[in-house]
Amino acid sequence: MITAERLTAATLRLGEGPVALGDDRFACVDIRTGTVYEGDLAGRLEAIGRFDDTVGAIAPTSTGDLVVARRQSVELLSRVERRIDLPPQSPEIRLNDGKADPDGRFVVGTMAEPVATGAGALWSFADGAATALVDRVTISNGLAWSADGRRLFYVDTPTHRIDEFAYGGDGSIGARSTHVALSESLGDPDGMTIDRSGGLWVAMWGGNAVIGVRDGQVVERIEVPARFVTCATFIGHDLRTLVITTAGEPDGTGAADGAIYVAEMPVAGSLPHQVDERATFGDESANTLPSP
Repeated sequence: MITAERLTAATLRLGEGPVALGDDRFACVDIRTGTVYEGDLAGRLEAIGRFDDTVGAIAPTSTGDLVVARRQSVELLSRVERRIDLPPQSPEIRLNDGKADPDGRFVVGTMAEPVATGAGALWSFADGAATALVDRVTISNGLAWSADGRRLFYVDTPTHRIDEFAYGGDGSIGARSTHVALSESLGDPDGMTIDRSGGLWVAMWGGNAVIGVRDGQVVERIEVPARFVTCATFIGHDLRTLVITTAGEPDGTGAADGAIYVAEMPVAGSLPHQVDERATFGDESANTLPSP
């Protein structure tokens, strides 16, 4: 068993979505405050973007920018006029976890608040538009692709499963199957990352842990001194440091936290896929907001 150590103060209400930025740097979000942070392994954590609504996820782009999933749209952090809106949604729906796919599209899921069974979906943002990949989702969460890009691993939290889809080079999905069913005693599966050998590392909300899954079995547990563990990603020059976000939202038990933790890993991770701005947003003249 591995034990994670605290890296930062407990400042995040709903920390989520850490992504590697190179060497010892990472970015993450605080969903509730609409804040994008940049941090490093020295414990620095600095706000680099603030929005007046929720921010569910971020992904690095091939040009060094970040794509931000706001409540019902995605846009570039440095150029908010480059934006794609979801098709009309009820106001309870918001974007949640998301990542770039192997070909540079931004894939992000939705959920309702308060949570409503089957109200969300998994969306692909490509060529300036949003296309639904999976419907009747409740809490769209962790995503990871196999090394060859042909399989998508996916978490809809209340199912307590990691599902697997065939994934096409055109961004389409195929047959769905259960990769692993997780015991409810472990907590609720949340964000997810993948290591170089195909092992999945899943944050367990309410479980004080990140678990390692390989060949359809739970094979490792990283103890986190916070109950509500939300997501993890590999960073560092050798990609062997796992950065772990947690939530500080009060739940009446005193177990909420909101700090960022790190764990030194026996395996190396993979760098995140990058969003290709043209693949996601399409032609420069399309899906932009008019100048004021």
